[in-house]
Amino acid sequence: MSKIVIGIDVGKSGGIAKIYPDDSVEYFAMPMIGKEYDIQGIKEILTAKDGEEIVHVGIEHVHAIQQRAGASSNFSFGLGKGILMGLTEGLGLRYTLVNPKTWQKEAWEGVTRQKDNKQTSLLAAKRLFPGYSFLATERSRVPHDGIVDATLIGYYCKLKFFNE
Repeated sequence: MSKIVIGIDVGKSGGIAKIYPDDSVEYFAMPMIGKEYDIQGIKEILTAKDGEEIVHVGIEHVHAIQQRAGASSNFSFGLGKGILMGLTEGLGLRYTLVNPKTWQKEAWEGVTRQKDNKQTSLLAAKRLFPGYSFLATERSRVPHDGIVDATLIGYYCKLKFFNE
């Protein structure tokens, strides 16, 4: 039985990452159909395959941002978080809502801080999981921010919950 943890970066441009005991990673851009969450697609990712046991799921604990985002953007984040919490709960998986500063503190340890948090996260992800491109598709040219963050949230969960 392969015990895995899952990290989820909430949002329509978010991502989902499965971290395995050998530090291999399987990652996905947030499944979407047009502008709507693909609930069936998300469920398929969160469902354990034969020989897998999902030990813990970390869902990024997003909050409303008054200065930088409008009401519809905040509503969309909240909707995504609710869908992900509901699916996780419905599948009987243990989960934790993880504040960005909490997972960043663990994942960014030893990485030179960049002006942009996305660059700092990419440096950390490439250090922790060498050999992965974090591209959403084979045609992508730049790493997917949501996949990078989901992988680091998964890393945080592996540190905290893997031995459960």
